[in-house]
Amino acid sequence: MTTSRLTVLGSINVDHIMNIAQFPAPGETVIGKQYQTAFGGKGANQAVACGRSGADITFIACVGDDAIGAEILAQLKHDRVHTAAINVIPETTTGVAMIFVNGEGENVIGISAGANAALTPARFSPYQMIVAQSDALLMQLESPLETVIAAAEIAKKKSDKSYLKPCTGA
Repeated sequence: MTTSRLTVLGSINVDHIMNIAQFPAPGETVIGKQYQTAFGGKGANQAVACGRSGADITFIACVGDDAIGAEILAQLKHDRVHTAAINVIPETTTGVAMIFVNGEGENVIGISAGANAALTPARFSPYQMIVAQSDALLMQLESPLETVIAAAEIAKKKSDKSYLKPCTGA
């Protein structure tokens, strides 16, 4: 059986998640019930799911030169994701998502792109062959749109399968 080569182009974040009874009104402070951090980002989530499923997966992304970025890279390798196309961006933080979940299970999310914003077409350029040699390309809209379009155009020339998760919600 031949394993398909998959590529994910996308975001990496550290998620800060707090459960609260209700969302605060402007200027109000509410007390959280539970707090946790988790590695996330739509791109990282897709890459990890593929790696844990046994796919031959390469991830094109960026992290900051901070401790979180190093921890996420180590975890991705543990999850069988090829990380050679993940750039560490000097003097930049890894992307951050602040997530509040209310008692009804609804959430509100604020994101700081951090290193994700550095995945420009120029930074993507050295990895074009990875996309060209892949059987499928997975993308989202948490990376610069110009880069998503450039990757999609390469994938289209090969007539491979490209998948875009266009929503910005969870």
